[in-house]
Amino acid sequence: MGMEVMIPPLSIQPLVENAVRHGILKRAQGGEVRIRIVDRGEYAEVTIADNGVGVEESAMRRFRDGQASEEGRGIGLGNTDRRLKQIYGRGLRVDSTPGQGTTVSFSAKK
Repeated sequence: MGMEVMIPPLSIQPLVENAVRHGILKRAQGGEVRIRIVDRGEYAEVTIADNGVGVEESAMRRFRDGQASEEGRGIGLGNTDRRLKQIYGRGLRVDSTPGQGTTVSFSAKK
């Protein structure tokens, strides 16, 4: 059984790069990144999850408030969030627990 969904360019790649760079590579023993796309009827749910170092609550607040990352580099989450909001009216959903990992997801219309 297949699913046909149009996922905007540069939506998944920056999220995976972010998971590797800021989550997995900061762990001495490495880790895992999972990409999952689930059919939810009229839309597909795209999820990128890692078991990296997680994100501190202060950084999560900055993201939710639309502020740039502390480093001031990179385009990953902020630009991807803005682009998805322009296209679908909803952006990224981010859930993170320090020391356990981060899950970033979004919905794409089919």
